[in-house]
Amino acid sequence: MNQIIFPEKIENNLINYEKEMKKIKKPYKFLFIFSILVAIAFSSYYAFLYFKISKKDNISKKILNAYDIQQLYASITPVDLPSIVLENGESADILGIIEIKKINLRYPILSRTTDDFLKIAPCKFAGNTLNSTGNFCIAGHNYNNGELFSNLKLLDIGDVITLYNLNGKSVSYIVYDKYETDASDTSCIEQNRSRKELTLYTCNNYNKKRLILKAKENR
Repeated sequence: MNQIIFPEKIENNLINYEKEMKKIKKPYKFLFIFSILVAIAFSSYYAFLYFKISKKDNISKKILNAYDIQQLYASITPVDLPSIVLENGESADILGIIEIKKINLRYPILSRTTDDFLKIAPCKFAGNTLNSTGNFCIAGHNYNNGELFSNLKLLDIGDVITLYNLNGKSVSYIVYDKYETDASDTSCIEQNRSRKELTLYTCNNYNKKRLILKAKENR
């Protein structure tokens, strides 16, 4: 059967179709622009955060360089390193160096644990003096692979952690336990005066738990 086509109907249908398409496209266009703005905001934030972390990390690198130079070329015993003084006047001493070769970690250890000092280097938060009998506890921020204690999760039972004090002597520790716990659990800082122990403490940013590594002197 032959059909009669009315051009004016076709034109009206096209006009109506275009109007409907514009209505549909409008919210998608808004979402697209909004997504771009959000992406720019997130990129700017993380670039700023990375800059802050890098700036703090440079302080640690300068401390390590000073330590290495004195160890190599000077006869000073122990190594003479300056205290870290913040803009607010708070200060912390440098107790020694922590090194974990498996994850390419090497940082100075600061004597006080505050949020500002933790941004610079790992800090002592419990225990006696470095490499003495007892449980020496070190806390470090987890920047999720942005250095500090981000890669502690890669360590296994039997891995080696080395602590150097300022007179150049070192003690190696073997990891014997690794677990996660709640932030309110402080059992990891309990002292055992019969041997040298080391506890490393950091955050799991994904589940808000605390990652604990326990190690004992490698004899």
